[in-house]
Amino acid sequence: MKETYQGIQYDCDEVYSNKDHTGHDLSDRKDISGIVIHGLCLSNETPNARVLPLDITGTTFLCCNLDNVFIPDGNTLINCSNRLFQAQEDGHDWIVEAVVQQTPQAGKMQLGGDTLDAGTQQTTYTAVQPLNPVGS
Repeated sequence: MKETYQGIQYDCDEVYSNKDHTGHDLSDRKDISGIVIHGLCLSNETPNARVLPLDITGTTFLCCNLDNVFIPDGNTLINCSNRLFQAQEDGHDWIVEAVVQQTPQAGKMQLGGDTLDAGTQQTTYTAVQPLNPVGS
């Protein structure tokens, strides 16, 4: 399927393009690397949700809703939404900022075929502004 954006024609994957996978987990898919995906909605309720394979590279997301989705390095977003938001006690969604704290620990651990320094990582999210402010 061909899509044109700002005068450039893209050959888009038909399996994932123009699909609504809101709240779904695609992390077990092996066919997402190196393709162009147009109009995918993969929005998630959890900030930085790991719902794509962590080893994908060379994938171009074109005009997609990827709110709260963690996008691994080596991929391209063109005219996509990739905001972090979280429902707050006031019943509204708020844009959030991630604060990552790394606690070092002696030793190494295995992750896939990689050896990494052991330690723990904790991410907290702080609400910074309403997603849709009143009066907007």
